Amino acid sequence: MTKELEREHRGKTPGSADCNGHTQYTEDVEVDEVDKLKAKLISVWNNVKHGWVVKTKTSFNRHSPICLLSKKYYCISKDGTRKPGGGAQPEQVSVTPSWNVDGGGERRGGTTPPAACADFTAFRRDFATRVWITYRREFAQLEGSSLTTDTGWGCMLRSGQMLLAQGLMQHLLGRDWQCSEAIHLLESENESQKKMQSPPGDSDFLVVGVEHAGSHVYAQPASVLLSSDDQEAILAEVAVHRNIIRWFADTPDAPFGIHNLVRLSRSSSKRAGDWYGPAITAHILKKAIAEVEAKLLHNTVMYVAQDCTVYKGDIMDLCRAEASDVAAGQSHATHPKGPEWDSELVVGGNPSPAGNSEQDSGWRSVFILIPVRLGGEHFNPVYIACVKGMLEMDSCIGIIGGKPKHSLYFVGYQDDDLIYLDPHYCQPMVDFTQPDFPVDSYHCCPPRKTAFTKMDPSCTLGFYCRTKEDFTAFCSTVTQVLATPSQTCGAHSGRTPQQESYPVFSFVEGHSSDYVEDEPRPERRVRLLHISPKSGNFVKHGSSEDFVLL
Repeated sequence: MTKELEREHRGKTPGSADCNGHTQYTEDVEVDEVDKLKAKLISVWNNVKHGWVVKTKTSFNRHSPICLLSKKYYCISKDGTRKPGGGAQPEQVSVTPSWNVDGGGERRGGTTPPAACADFTAFRRDFATRVWITYRREFAQLEGSSLTTDTGWGCMLRSGQMLLAQGLMQHLLGRDWQCSEAIHLLESENESQKKMQSPPGDSDFLVVGVEHAGSHVYAQPASVLLSSDDQEAILAEVAVHRNIIRWFADTPDAPFGIHNLVRLSRSSSKRAGDWYGPAITAHILKKAIAEVEAKLLHNTVMYVAQDCTVYKGDIMDLCRAEASDVAAGQSHATHPKGPEWDSELVVGGNPSPAGNSEQDSGWRSVFILIPVRLGGEHFNPVYIACVKGMLEMDSCIGIIGGKPKHSLYFVGYQDDDLIYLDPHYCQPMVDFTQPDFPVDSYHCCPPRKTAFTKMDPSCTLGFYCRTKEDFTAFCSTVTQVLATPSQTCGAHSGRTPQQESYPVFSFVEGHSSDYVEDEPRPERRVRLLHISPKSGNFVKHGSSEDFVLL
């Protein structure tokens, strides 16, 4: 009983005794103040620790294509005018916030060919369009805690938010859509450094200011004269983009905000301040999608693979919507509950075109998340080719993983490096109650890279299929990618090196229920054997994690 009272009065200070001699307690304000001070210090230290990365250079090989979520950009013309080899060292293109490579083709220490400039600029614009979600501070206290920031523990949830945001953008706007506000931010940085000129072959850009939910800036080619319908369509798309960002607001009522994700994590025995892994994050996102009441998302579902196995039949059943379900969804969309999260999607009295996207009758769009492990203690290089193949797929929306206790959102690659967005920079929360809330802190201009070998083996792969045809194409493509030959294993115990198959995950027909055994097998354990990248031999690590085979 005494311990219960201690727990009950923890965080309170004793006051005067009442007439019965019982001590009265009052809330200890100092505890909250100390927690807030600690949170501020953690945020400052975090930005000292990770903020310098934002200002560092990132080099890209001009002779190698850059892959960004299924799209490839060539920094050198593909007609063979300049090819790697011939004894020449690969030339590097360095990227900094002040743009070592500018729009005019000049760079410090040399000249970039016009063909390289045009494609590299397109890559930069595509990258800047991706939604960048980072640590935030000064938001409302998270449920069950006094925390007002997720600095130091919420990076995996932020990476998951970025993955979902990319999926929502592909669902509502399409993969080819680019954010004019992000492009304007990109070009503003160049202009502030006096390094940005119009790339040869590109149209000059004209700043078109249109009054819509505040003064927003849209960059459009000067040579294009937009009709009123086109302008309205552009405004509608911008409104959809801004609304997607609002869904991730750091407020308790945002469907995909940090507050709701922490609330949904309670069923997984997680709370604010805990470390979240990529698999748990995938299941939290699934719950968030299932609960969302936004009318544009009433016909979407999320599938999370179990035990690195994707069952085609389960996804088909999940995506097939009965007519009654679709009707219910339409009725639900007409009278949404809670905040009007879709209120900005009506422009000029007409619904946003994103809300009227064509969809197969009786078919739900699906986000497919697959938690996998690409090695034991460290990333196994045999998976590099397969991961590249995944990032090249049209349906890919990225990978969440990163380094141990340091989550990143991977969106592409070049050579043996992954391209990523980093959630570790802490920023103040954005006030989304303002109609003209700024979005610049939700877009990152400089791309960053890290070696495949530095990737943590535990990660979650993300895919999106809008229609049944998209899912059929996904099934066909992913089967080919999973069959990508792995690197040759070295000799072990006198065996000759041979080509072995190490599938990232299994993609099978049927349902998971078809493979459930009536009688459980006895539990078995296996200790991982690692392949040495130098010798190719199997190496046993004493600290390897034991895995249970059921």
